[in-house]
Amino acid sequence: MDTQTVKMILEGAKDTVNTFLNEIKSRKYVSGVEIDSLQQKELSMDFDIPVRFVKLSTDELYDIDRKLGIGNDLLADIKTNTIDIKDGVYGLNTRFDLFFEQQKGFNKNIIEHNFRLEKILEKLSEK
Repeated sequence: MDTQTVKMILEGAKDTVNTFLNEIKSRKYVSGVEIDSLQQKELSMDFDIPVRFVKLSTDELYDIDRKLGIGNDLLADIKTNTIDIKDGVYGLNTRFDLFFEQQKGFNKNIIEHNFRLEKILEKLSEK
């Protein structure tokens, strides 16, 4: 079996880094990976990471993924709500159009009724 070496540069509060390293030690056989040794040393702040390596900050990446997941859920809800709102507004507009037509008919009847009342009042006033 080939052995491989993994080097990580961790940055964070000392307690957080130690907790992470202890997790690695405690899970060394869970995934079938055997850890022969684990070395820890502090680096000065002036060090360069070779270009061929990627610098990741897992907390930030996790947080970005979490926020994107929340954002996608919110957008899905907005899309659903927008469809519901659109259907609701369409229903309201239909009811308003119906009400408007009924009101026009009612107003026409009132105008005709008032006209008849005026004619009755004129005849009564002539007597």
